[in-house]
Amino acid sequence: MRLQVIKNGLVKGILWLSLLMIFIFIAATSLLRIPAIQTELIQRITGSLSEKTGFEFEIGYINLNWFDILKINDLKVTDTHDSTMIFIREAKIDFSISSILDKD
Repeated sequence: MRLQVIKNGLVKGILWLSLLMIFIFIAATSLLRIPAIQTELIQRITGSLSEKTGFEFEIGYINLNWFDILKINDLKVTDTHDSTMIFIREAKIDFSISSILDKD
């Protein structure tokens, strides 16, 4: 009888943990769909990248649509002599599997 109680408690615990993980995943992916959060996250990443490489990376705006289209505005990379190496006003990157496999 005691073993059955422990087993039921363990099953309920695993079920609640699974539901919590699913909720956290859904919440995180929902938050990552907000362009302001995407831009803030990229600003932090580019700041760290700038520190490590010595090149200045700037991105004005970024938007990841449904995890298959990335839109970047005002991407600028400046070298250590303050010369612009790369400047892209607007870029759209489609990296969906269906477009990679499409022969057109």
